[in-house]
Amino acid sequence: MEFDQALLQEWLANGVPIRHLDFSGAVFEQWDFSGVVFDQVDFSGARFIDVHFSQSVFNDCNFNGAEFHSCHANMALFNECQFQSVHMYDCFLPNVKWQASILDGSVVQQGYLREAAFLNSSLQKVSLTGLELSETLFANTTFKETQLSQCQLYKSVLYDLDCRELTLNCCQLKHIVWAKSNLSGSHFEELDLSLCVFTECDLSFASFRKSQLAQASFKGANLSHANFDGVQAPYGIFVEAHGTELSARSAQFRQAVFVEASFEKANFEHSDLAMSVWQKAGAVNSCFDHCDLEHADFSFSNLSGSTFAEAKLQQTRFHRALSDQPDLKKRAGALEKDEALFEAELWSEQHRQPSRISPNISALKRS
Repeated sequence: MEFDQALLQEWLANGVPIRHLDFSGAVFEQWDFSGVVFDQVDFSGARFIDVHFSQSVFNDCNFNGAEFHSCHANMALFNECQFQSVHMYDCFLPNVKWQASILDGSVVQQGYLREAAFLNSSLQKVSLTGLELSETLFANTTFKETQLSQCQLYKSVLYDLDCRELTLNCCQLKHIVWAKSNLSGSHFEELDLSLCVFTECDLSFASFRKSQLAQASFKGANLSHANFDGVQAPYGIFVEAHGTELSARSAQFRQAVFVEASFEKANFEHSDLAMSVWQKAGAVNSCFDHCDLEHADFSFSNLSGSTFAEAKLQQTRFHRALSDQPDLKKRAGALEKDEALFEAELWSEQHRQPSRISPNISALKRS
C-alpha cells in the first residue's frame, strides 16, 4: 500500500499514536517504531528488516503473514494481535509479551527471547527453533502440534498448561517450572532435568527413563504408570506425589523425600533409597526388593503388601509403620522403634493438657 513515508516517520519520531491505518504488504527497512502505540493497524504481509520496536505497544493489530528479519523489540507488547503464519528470523526480543494473541502457524528461528511471555495466547502449529527462551513465561497458552527445537528454556515457567501436543527436540530443560500442567504420556528420556519443578502435574504414563533429576520436585504430581527406571534423582522431592504402578527400578533416590506420598504397586527394585524419607507415606503392594535402604525413614508409613527381599537395611526406621511382614522390623539393621521419637511422643501426650493437680503458681505467690 502507498503511504506518506516522511509523514509516518515524523509521527514515529514524535511518539504520535498510530491508529486505524493500513500498511499491509509494506516494506520497512531500518525504521524505528520504538515507544509508539499502535491501535488496530494492519501490518499483514509486511516485511520488517532491521526495525526497532523497543517498548512499542500493539493493540488489536494484524501481522498475519508478516516477516521480521534482524529486528529489535525489547519490552514490546503485542496485545490481542493476529500473528498467524508470521516468520521471524534472527530477532532480538527480550522481555517481549504476547497477550491474548494468536500466533498459529508462525515460525521463529535463531532469536533471543529471554524473559519473554506468552499469556492467554494460541501457539498452535508454531515452530520455535534455536531460541534463547530462558526465564520465559507460558501461561494459559494453547499448545497443539507445537514444536520447540534446540531452544534454551532455563528457568522458564509453563503454568497450568496442556502440554500433551508440545514436542521438545534437543532443548535445554534444566530448572524449568511445569506447575499444574498436563504432561501425560510425555517423553523426557535421557535428559538433564535437574532442579525442574513438576508440582501438581499430571505425569501419568510419562517416561523419565535414565534422566538426571537431581533436586527435581514432583510435589503432588500424578505418577500413575510413569517410568523412572534408571533415573538419577538425589534430593528429589516427591511429597504428596501419588499413583499406581510407578516403575522406578535401578534408580538413584538418595536423600529423596517421599513424605505423605501415596503409591500402589510401585516397583523400586534395585534402587538406591539410602537416607530417603517416607514418613506418613503409603507404599502399598510395592516392591523394594534389593534396594539400598540405609538410614531410610519409613516412620508412620503404610507398607501393607510390600516386599523387601534382600533389601539392605542399616539404621532403617520403621517407627509405627504398618507392614504385614512379621519379620521386617526384626531384621538386622531395622529400627522398629525410634527411641528419640518415642520419647517425644510420650512427652507430647503428657503435656497435651495442663495437669489438673498442678498448683497455680500465681496463686501460691499471692498467698
